[in-house]
Amino acid sequence: MKQYIQRILTTTMLFMAVMMSVTSLAAQTRIGVIKGQVVDQATQSPLVGVNVIVIGTQLGASTDVEGNFSVIQVPVGNYSVQFSYLGYETSTRTDVIVRSQRITFVHADLPATTFQGDDVTITAGYFTENDERRVSVTTFSSEEIRRSPGSAGDVSRIISVLPSVAKVNDQTNGLIVRGGSQVENGFYLDNIEIPNINHYPTQGATGGPIGLLNVDFIDDVNFSAGGFSPAYGNRLSSVMELSFREGNRDELDGQLDLHFAGMGIAAEGPVDNGRGSWMISARRSFLDLLIGAIGSGAVPRYSDYQGKLVYDLNDQHKLMVLGVMGVDAIDMKQADAIDDAEDIFGEFNGVTSSMGVNWRALWGDKGFSQTSISNMYTRYKFDYYETISQIKQWSSRTPEQTWQFRNINQFVLGDRGRVEFGVEGKHLINDYDYYYRAYTDEFGQDRPSLTVKDRLTGNSIGGFMSLTFDPFSRLSLTIGGRGDYLDYSGNGTFSPRASALLRLTDRTSLTGSYGVHYQHLPLYILSQKREFKDLKDPVAYHSIVGLSHLLREDTRLTIEAYNKQYRNFPMDPATPSLFMLDEVQTNPYFRVRLLWSLLQVL
Repeated sequence: MKQYIQRILTTTMLFMAVMMSVTSLAAQTRIGVIKGQVVDQATQSPLVGVNVIVIGTQLGASTDVEGNFSVIQVPVGNYSVQFSYLGYETSTRTDVIVRSQRITFVHADLPATTFQGDDVTITAGYFTENDERRVSVTTFSSEEIRRSPGSAGDVSRIISVLPSVAKVNDQTNGLIVRGGSQVENGFYLDNIEIPNINHYPTQGATGGPIGLLNVDFIDDVNFSAGGFSPAYGNRLSSVMELSFREGNRDELDGQLDLHFAGMGIAAEGPVDNGRGSWMISARRSFLDLLIGAIGSGAVPRYSDYQGKLVYDLNDQHKLMVLGVMGVDAIDMKQADAIDDAEDIFGEFNGVTSSMGVNWRALWGDKGFSQTSISNMYTRYKFDYYETISQIKQWSSRTPEQTWQFRNINQFVLGDRGRVEFGVEGKHLINDYDYYYRAYTDEFGQDRPSLTVKDRLTGNSIGGFMSLTFDPFSRLSLTIGGRGDYLDYSGNGTFSPRASALLRLTDRTSLTGSYGVHYQHLPLYILSQKREFKDLKDPVAYHSIVGLSHLLREDTRLTIEAYNKQYRNFPMDPATPSLFMLDEVQTNPYFRVRLLWSLLQVL
């Protein structure tokens, strides 16, 4: 009996010890680390001695000689991190998510400011002077994208709810920005242009039903709905600037995602003992398995791959290698089209990719530059037939490829000014091979058949410069321009642009901008008739006036009025009510209705 009681006591004590160890381990794993870097906004040079405070806690740190900081033993949760430094505006990064036994990286760039008198007032800095300067720009962090209701981590879905934006329809992410066509939107990722950020792209446009980018890799998104900088040309309506964060420089990290739409795996880690970092992601859809399980013959399949490699050559120079690729396929048999009452059947296969190298150089306390060489590639391969007659409706075997060189420089001119300038060049190689059958459109117009089998090449070059200066303490002006030339059409253009910021009070400011924006006609349109190369480049005139008022330190009200005028838009003689650029999204022969209907489950 005594031995039996002793065994029970021993077992109980062992169980309690194990439970206490598990509880202690669980408590220990409910903490994480916040690391990052703070730099000067104008020069991107590191700032030493910046005060870093995790708001709502007693935790904090200061930056070292390389601008880096580390806050350890941070309980799991959602935080705001404040950065303050004498001579710079205080800045606050919100939605900093700390996960168990994970490192969260935060990058902050502080704008310089001047103080008058002996008194210095430190504010929370949720909005900076740079936010005020930019007209019609909305910024999102990766966490705002991730938690946005109904967005499913899709950048385009969030952008589509902004006041200046509308969607083509509910089945595609094609954006209509202030009345413009979806052809008029541009996308840039870490100074590298991307032709499309969606799966199943529409040839000649920028839409697609499913987002391509991994939201866990995104650092932030800046979307400009008009009046954007001359650093971005060949777009009439909008520019979306995205940046990928850097990978973990301290330890190997990974993540596995499994959900209704598919599965994804991501990993990141250090390079050369923390001198650089890498991160990769691969995702694949499960829709083909689900649809196959319920007996449907239509099988949409898509996957994407993306990654970023960063390496510090030294304290002043950094190389970034970036790649994004999407692979798409869908197939519907004739029997399934009959069962689903579809008027067409066929298959689609496509590949979209952007890959490049970006070199960032810091020029001391004077400025910085970014230089990139990249390749954009898109391949369209599809065949569609009328369901009953099996007559081919349209088909394509078209690869489109662009090699691009892009250089941007920004230098500080004293305390009240800075200059930005750069050049870019493109070499386009498009092997067109597509066919569209004659048909009668929705307006009752007979449209002839179109067959194109031609190799089109072209070179474009562009250069820009802008000067920002403060003639008075409450007035900031930016003036500049951009020139572009396309040798295929022989069209050369110049685009003057200007903007102004007037601070009426400490909380209220008035902004305005005017700009001329040209866009070369896409080679996809120029390929349809040789005469099209004689058309002038379309142009849009943007005039924007805005009033901004800081209701409280974390809430700002902005009201904008804009006027957008188009010139030199090519008209379709068969349908004078439509522009040729709009036909990409309205003509049934340029939109794959079958694809949209099959992907409505998303």
